[in-house]
Amino acid sequence: MSDDHSRKYAIKFLVFLLIYNLLISIDVPAFAGAQASSDCRIKDDVLTFANLQIPDAFRPFANFKTPNDDGTSIDVSDSSVEGMIMDIGPSFCQACRASFIAAGQPGSHARALALNHPPQIPSTPTGPSTGLPGTAHNYSTASDDPDADKLTYLIDWGDRNTTFAGPLNSGETVAVNHTWCKGGVYLIKAIATDCFNSSSAWSGALRVVINTPPDRPPKPTGPATGRPKTSYSFRFRANDRDNDRTNLTVDWGDNCAAASNWTESGREVSLDHAWERAGTYRIRAMAMDNNSATSAWSNDAAIVINSPPDVPSAPTGPSFGFTGDAYGFLASSTDPDGDRITLIYEWGDGNASVSLPLESGAETRVDHAWNKAGTYHIRVSAADSLGASSPWSRSLNITINTPPQIPSQPSGPSSGFAWAPYRYIASASDPDRDSLSYTFDWGDGTQSKTDFLESGERAALSHVWNKTGSYRILVDATDSKGTRANWSEPLNVTIAANDLPEMPRDLYGLGMGYTGVNYTYFTMAEDSNGDDIMYAFDWGDFEISLTGYVKSGSIESASHIWKKAGEYVIRANATDAKGAPSEWSEPFAVVIKPNKPPKSPKTPSGPSTGWCQKASRYSTSASDPDGDPVRYVFDWDDGTTTWTGMDYIDSGKESGVSHKWTKPGTYRVKATAMDNKGTTSDWSKALAVKIE
Repeated sequence: MSDDHSRKYAIKFLVFLLIYNLLISIDVPAFAGAQASSDCRIKDDVLTFANLQIPDAFRPFANFKTPNDDGTSIDVSDSSVEGMIMDIGPSFCQACRASFIAAGQPGSHARALALNHPPQIPSTPTGPSTGLPGTAHNYSTASDDPDADKLTYLIDWGDRNTTFAGPLNSGETVAVNHTWCKGGVYLIKAIATDCFNSSSAWSGALRVVINTPPDRPPKPTGPATGRPKTSYSFRFRANDRDNDRTNLTVDWGDNCAAASNWTESGREVSLDHAWERAGTYRIRAMAMDNNSATSAWSNDAAIVINSPPDVPSAPTGPSFGFTGDAYGFLASSTDPDGDRITLIYEWGDGNASVSLPLESGAETRVDHAWNKAGTYHIRVSAADSLGASSPWSRSLNITINTPPQIPSQPSGPSSGFAWAPYRYIASASDPDRDSLSYTFDWGDGTQSKTDFLESGERAALSHVWNKTGSYRILVDATDSKGTRANWSEPLNVTIAANDLPEMPRDLYGLGMGYTGVNYTYFTMAEDSNGDDIMYAFDWGDFEISLTGYVKSGSIESASHIWKKAGEYVIRANATDAKGAPSEWSEPFAVVIKPNKPPKSPKTPSGPSTGWCQKASRYSTSASDPDGDPVRYVFDWDDGTTTWTGMDYIDSGKESGVSHKWTKPGTYRVKATAMDNKGTTSDWSKALAVKIE
């Protein structure tokens, strides 16, 4: 009995080995030249064994071969396999049910043995392909069993968890649910097993994404205002509870959208955008994780896109006015978006005015009065209805001023002579401390103006009347802003008859000389009224020499030393005792050449003591920088001087003279040198001489 049992399980083992190793031959060799064999035929799903010859000694062994066109030979050890069920698999000639005919003894008839087939592969599970962690999701599948056996299903959820379901009838749909705890991508598959423990292959996998969508993004942050066609940056952020990477889709509110790059959860990203037209736009963002789950839209961030008005035209209006008076000014501006605008006037005194709203391009007038004098810069800016402002316009300057006070009555001579100049003085104050220029009206149809002087400073001008008569002198003051005071009280002046002296005759003197040399020139003139006259010599180097009053017609002279070489024009005029000047004489040209004076002579040499009325000789020397010949003059300190002679000697050569003092005393003797051009040196140091 035990041998039969062993043979039964040996046959089972060999058959199963054949099924799981298709196309493989397992040979068990015969012993002592003996061989056990049987013919196998498969026809109409029947497996037939015939002509089984198995010696007793070798029945535990069998020879298996895979099927071929001639059948498959299988040696079995015993006929006691009755009632055995063999699972030969779907690939074994695709048998479903077969009659197994085996010979227990040589020549015996076969007995039938039923075979089992595994279930078919279940259908790919059906159900949602996405879901949320912690939420149950329902799935179903089904399989058919060729033998109509009841089936049990094993569902693999891809998260190391499985579910058993069944047994169910063949072909009946199994419905199960599962809850995933974490986000991720899972592959669901199923396998079916029949009641004889035969299993199908795994079904196809259903890909399921279990995911928590990103949180709703916070409100975007960025500027609240901007200009068309200018790029502005906004910041966005998204958090994902699964720490998935996210990207953001941004709706810019102008039918344009943008997507950010993928980034880590919670990391801030910046995106730029430019709006083409003015308007108020609402910006929002939506986040998507790398499992394609999307958040809700964020709250909106608003941006006002607006073109500011154009720079207004420079205001037009008066450029001068007075304190306390109101003046009107016009200006306009256009808005690129056609918005209504207001104009802001800045008056330059710390005050500003705002116009009423007006249409783009319309001109408006605004008035203003200044309380203090000064120069003010008026400018205008425009603001549209959305609050955008233009730059300031070019300025219009207006001078607001307080007029000066009326000048004092001019002071000066109330009588005089024709052709004589007379000087008059007046003054005024300006409330704004502006500098003042004075206008003198001389009453003879002529006026004279002064330069600007400090407020309150006296102004003085001279005038010559050329005719006898009575004249009214008036004075007006004008400040530095151009505002006039009014005419002063008049000063009446009576002018008596007088004739001008004649023009001096041609000057007489040298037409050439040297610097440092004193030259004398002569002239004369007569006065028709016999008045004494005074001469003025203009030397052409901005210096003038005046003589005293002399008799009319007398010849007078004046001397001058030019310090610089050059060409000079000398003129002279004559003024009579009544103050009437003549015309200037014809010009007299003088050429002055450069010349250096001799150096200071040496201290005179000679006796330092002497006697009255006794002559002593003293000498000195000096050199001339130009090498000119020189001569010397001695000053004896007793009121007398002595030249060394009329002739000049060579530069540097010593020369001397004798002198006797008439009174005892101590005298200081010194000398000077003169070159042949007439230029003299400085005095030498003195020699003290005691005379007894």
